[in-house]
Amino acid sequence: MLDFLFGLLSHDLGIDLGTTHTFVLVRGKGI
Repeated sequence: MLDFLFGLLSHDLGIDLGTTHTFVLVRGKGI
């Protein structure tokens, strides 16, 4: 469930703050 919520947050942040922020979040997740 946490991964699901994190996925939604990452997607929303990508739209709101730009792809750079999403890239940082994705890297932090280990992908």
